Amino acid sequence: MEGEILSIRNSRKIYIPVYAMILILFFTIGAIKYQGKDINEFAVKSAVAFSIIGIIWTEMHRVRNKYQITDTAVIHLKGLLFKTIRKTDIHALSDAVLMQNPWQMILGIGDVSANAFSEVNVLKNINDPHYVIQFLEEKMVKKTAVATTGKGRGNR
Repeated sequence: MEGEILSIRNSRKIYIPVYAMILILFFTIGAIKYQGKDINEFAVKSAVAFSIIGIIWTEMHRVRNKYQITDTAVIHLKGLLFKTIRKTDIHALSDAVLMQNPWQMILGIGDVSANAFSEVNVLKNINDPHYVIQFLEEKMVKKTAVATTGKGRGNR
């Protein structure tokens, strides 16, 4: 696990309600067409526009958040055009907390909070949060062991 970097993004599973609305919209339009009834052209164009905007919005929201856990820090990169980088040193972390609401438990996603003394870095809506928290805790334990023994700093 030495030197291993875990890079993660928000899960697509969190957008299931948006995708479900799009499917229901198209099934409704299809059912109306199947019954031989007319649909206003504006309504069809609006449904297509809503679908395209919904898919683009969800992907942009997902892509603009990236999380990395390295040997030295937990990093949250946010933004597309304007980047914000929030970096919390592994050595400064006091604990890691897994938070899941019922919806997240069903989907197998969750939020992992990396708590430092004065700040909190939350990795939101990530897949396999149990693995992520285990990975983070192993990095924290390893960093603490290096700090207390002095190994890795040129001391023997």
